[in-house]
Amino acid sequence: MKPGLSEMYYRAARRTAGPIARLDIDMVRHAHPFANHPVVRVLSPLGKAADQMPLNVVGASILGAGLIAGKPALTRFGIRFLAAHFVGITLKTAAKALFARPRPNVVAREGRHDTRLPGVGDPGRQSFPSGHTAGAFLAAGAVARFAPPAAPYAYGAAVLVGLVQIPERNHFFSDIVAGAILGLAADALTERGYQRWQRARSPS
Repeated sequence: MKPGLSEMYYRAARRTAGPIARLDIDMVRHAHPFANHPVVRVLSPLGKAADQMPLNVVGASILGAGLIAGKPALTRFGIRFLAAHFVGITLKTAAKALFARPRPNVVAREGRHDTRLPGVGDPGRQSFPSGHTAGAFLAAGAVARFAPPAAPYAYGAAVLVGLVQIPERNHFFSDIVAGAILGLAADALTERGYQRWQRARSPS
């Protein structure tokens, strides 16, 4: 799409959008020209690594390594990682089923921003919330509980996973914020369930 045409469509979408959506659209408009910047291109694979399948592989690998090496702490880490991921997928799927929000690239192509209820199966209208960001934050939470000194790096990487979605026109900023909250909620719910399970196993 020609840059001028895309700009025209952004302006058209902005006229009918609410205040938060207008801010979201403006952020994408200003960030997208940097989509091919070396920093964005380096961070892009990190963003893709927070998708469902890669996180499943990571969790299963941690669990397998713990079982093979006979390390209970690593095994628990793998179980907890996979459990948090399952909770996160459930919450994300429920949210996407409620809200049909067009992705930034769809807004740039169609010139309108219209969030509908309930959600639809069209991937182009599953912008809210950001599943990659949710996955990154729940993974960061699992890492932080297993290795607290690594927490700043894990959460820093999660923030980068979210932010790289904007210039690539995959998500709006509010989608990313919602995804981060969802990921943190998945981590907290998993921890709560784990602690209850631990108490139930402990002799009274």
